[in-house]
Amino acid sequence: MKKTKKNHYKFLAIITFLGLFLASCSSDDDGGNTSGPEILEFEYGEGSSHSDDPVAYKGSDIHIETEIFAEDVVESITVLIHSHEVTPADGEVEWDFEQVYTGSNYQAKNVHFHEHIDVPDNILAGEYHIEFIVVDQEGNSTEAEGHLEILDPITISDVSIDNTVLR
Repeated sequence: MKKTKKNHYKFLAIITFLGLFLASCSSDDDGGNTSGPEILEFEYGEGSSHSDDPVAYKGSDIHIETEIFAEDVVESITVLIHSHEVTPADGEVEWDFEQVYTGSNYQAKNVHFHEHIDVPDNILAGEYHIEFIVVDQEGNSTEAEGHLEILDPITISDVSIDNTVLR
């Protein structure tokens, strides 16, 4: 009977050891944030009208606005704008925009992002790709992206109105 009790204690000791070993190997990031910030209602478009139509004009500005919700404090917000179809004509230049926003007004858990980006008047009109990247202090990141059509401004020339026209 002694042998059976000895085996029983050995078995319990092994089970206890395995239980402690497996418990100590559990994930160390329990309670940590595993998801990135959330970007809601990402809108961009012509700046002068705060439009959310994905269109802007050369020589004007682009309005970008969104709400960001994060479990951890936002570390940085990056806006990238570039074109894949760039073949500038005479007097035009390639335009790649990159700006990292790290101001104290953007380093919070819940952020209202609202900026205007100037569009040069000497770039190629066409389709541009816009990326919006948010990184929190834990290194988690989230991205929103889309396409923006940059157009030549509408100009009217040689307009004349006859003096006899009434209002």
